[in-house]
Amino acid sequence: MPEFVSAGLHHADIRARLINSFVGSATGIASLVLIAGSLVLLFFVVLSGLKSTTPLNLTYFLEADTSSIQGARPVSRWTYFYICGADNTDCGSPVPDLPIGYAWIGGTDGVPAELVG
Repeated sequence: MPEFVSAGLHHADIRARLINSFVGSATGIASLVLIAGSLVLLFFVVLSGLKSTTPLNLTYFLEADTSSIQGARPVSRWTYFYICGADNTDCGSPVPDLPIGYAWIGGTDGVPAELVG
């Protein structure tokens, strides 16, 4: 005699247990996939600016044409720890929490009035 019959379980109970176990395992797998995806994206954000290879050279927070600003690169890219030029070349020293004005050296010549404050 099968185990579930001797335990006194009816068909509705068995069906409910099977559905609950399937939903629980599907939810667990979906959670693991979402956490793995968020970790991959987190690595892209943190590692951006470290190398000039794809895909890390395509990951940045902001890219601006700073050619009109005296002391700035022609193009500036803000990454997690660096401000770099085009294709993540000519990166400055690593600094956490970079402000916008860190992209140019001293003075406000050529800086838009909205950024100077």
